[in-house]
Amino acid sequence: MKKYKLSTYNFFKIFEDNIVTCMNLVEKICFCLSKEKYDLLLNHKDNIEHLAKDNPYLVSALYKLGLIIDAHEDETQKIIVQHRKEVYSRRSYRITILPTLNCNFKCWYCYEEHSKAVMDKSVQQSIIKHIKREIAESGVQHIQMDWFGGEPLMCFDDIVYPLSLKVKNICKKEDVFFTNSITTNGALFTSNSIKKIESCENDFISNYAGWE
Repeated sequence: MKKYKLSTYNFFKIFEDNIVTCMNLVEKICFCLSKEKYDLLLNHKDNIEHLAKDNPYLVSALYKLGLIIDAHEDETQKIIVQHRKEVYSRRSYRITILPTLNCNFKCWYCYEEHSKAVMDKSVQQSIIKHIKREIAESGVQHIQMDWFGGEPLMCFDDIVYPLSLKVKNICKKEDVFFTNSITTNGALFTSNSIKKIESCENDFISNYAGWE
């Protein structure tokens, strides 16, 4: 005989008109049940097999909706798998770019060595090729660019702005959603750079600390 149990992730809300709202967070489903059937379910929560004999249609419906599950099912593992599928889905692709490790601040907690080297043209071209390939071969629907450093605004006009603009235009042509962010101390913002940032769909995360 098939064994059943109630899902751990069921939630119920009883209303005065003898209607019970039922929700299952694993299946992400919400529906209503009569108070009579709700009581019947709770009265058999430790022996759902007996309920299946007396009311097979109710058990079958609740099984399909996820409120009743197989006795051996590991819901925690199922949630972990679902989460990993969402996190590592190829529908969205995120790329973090460090145009330089140099910085105009010397924050006490910073672990970077503040090398003055900057990203060269060949690396920028490789990034463009890489993003085009991801869109063409993986079918991504969202490109997220994250600028980090060092202080990325030290390379804003030479790298951050032109590369952001190129990727934005590629995404627009391919009908891919584009978002862009910069982690910056904000000290190098100018009215001109802010206008350019807005044109490239940029958000910025400002982290102001200061000199040693």
